[in-house]
Amino acid sequence: MSVQWQLVVGIPTIHSSRYIYHSLSSIAKEISRLPSTFQTTMVVCLNGTLDGGATAREIRRFISEQPGLKVVLLELQEGGKNLALNHIVRYAKEEASDLLHFFDDDIDLKEGSLLINLTTLIEQEAKLGIPVLVGSNFIGTARPWRELLSEQGNLFSALNSWVLQQVFLLPFQPHTDKPRFCLGGSLGAFTRDFPYYPDDDTGIADDGFIGNYYALIGKELYEKTGVSSIIKPQGSEFYFQVATSYQEWLKQQVRIFVGVYYSYLYFEEHIPFFERFFAWEFSIGKAMRRPGSKPKGLKHYLLRFLLRRLQAKVLTKSLKIIESRSIPEWAVAESTKNAPLPPAAGSSNHEVHIS
Repeated sequence: MSVQWQLVVGIPTIHSSRYIYHSLSSIAKEISRLPSTFQTTMVVCLNGTLDGGATAREIRRFISEQPGLKVVLLELQEGGKNLALNHIVRYAKEEASDLLHFFDDDIDLKEGSLLINLTTLIEQEAKLGIPVLVGSNFIGTARPWRELLSEQGNLFSALNSWVLQQVFLLPFQPHTDKPRFCLGGSLGAFTRDFPYYPDDDTGIADDGFIGNYYALIGKELYEKTGVSSIIKPQGSEFYFQVATSYQEWLKQQVRIFVGVYYSYLYFEEHIPFFERFFAWEFSIGKAMRRPGSKPKGLKHYLLRFLLRRLQAKVLTKSLKIIESRSIPEWAVAESTKNAPLPPAAGSSNHEVHIS
């Protein structure tokens, strides 16, 4: 079967020496499952890393073990995720690739998700006649209680982390309200339609921007038919570990909220549309919060109550940053990215779920 589609798989990364080899190996396995109609180049952009070359060495070790896969390493001194993403977008356009798919550098992907995304992208763009964005459904995972206790060595501290995880997991369960937006952890589109991201100094979140961009492309179709130009196909999933500390979660959520808010301001005249289109039960801002389902028992009620209280703190802190038009600090999420290596992609060995 001859090649029909040139594909670039892009991974931006920074300070990831502990887990990048595992992540790239997992993505390479996904690529190996694609049919021969796809000719794939993996592009890793390493930028802003000051670790003495440790991350670069791990990436090069991975590359040396991939004789059948073309892997390109882009190294930049200047940091910023949007900068890294734009260098990958530029590479894909200059190399005239047909398709572009991004993964985060700590991805834990359900087996077959890449093929599902690409097949859906090709089929739906042909069917709808407009550019579409595809992305994986995202499911939160928790670190097991015994692992937390072993690591922290303190019963109260471990119990606190475990309870917090249950709260942070609530919006990201298989059975809860699904948001329409895609996360940057796993998303793709046709290269020809893919835009460049705003500069990092704008504070605009990458996935907030790209979701808004494709939502507007499909606005007319959505308002006439209810059909979305952002598609998260069934069976395509990636897993991410939620934070184990309140302070870390707060920093993450503030950074996300402010970045997404700035992405709305970038398309300011369309904010009323975004409020309808992206409405979600677990949105922090009430203007974009869809009415929630009835709590399923006392445990679910208490978790949602605690989540709302914590989200109110996120909103208060975020609005202060927005009022000053500043950008919140952001750092590597220690309890998520520096946790023990996740199970192999596609495994079911995740402690996730709130009954």
